[in-house]
Amino acid sequence: MDFPIFMDAVEAFIKEHWSTIFAFLVRQPNLRFMRKWKDAIKANFRMRYPEKIH
Repeated sequence: MDFPIFMDAVEAFIKEHWSTIFAFLVRQPNLRFMRKWKDAIKANFRMRYPEKIH
């Protein structure tokens, strides 16, 4: 998978679920949600692009 395709998929997911994400990031910030989201993106990136881990 190309990086631009990966980022397009992430952006599409964010747009599709924006009201929920906005609630956890802005209206009522939830540190656990933010940490899990960040960790999930990193894990998927590492899985898809192991050669770019450095």
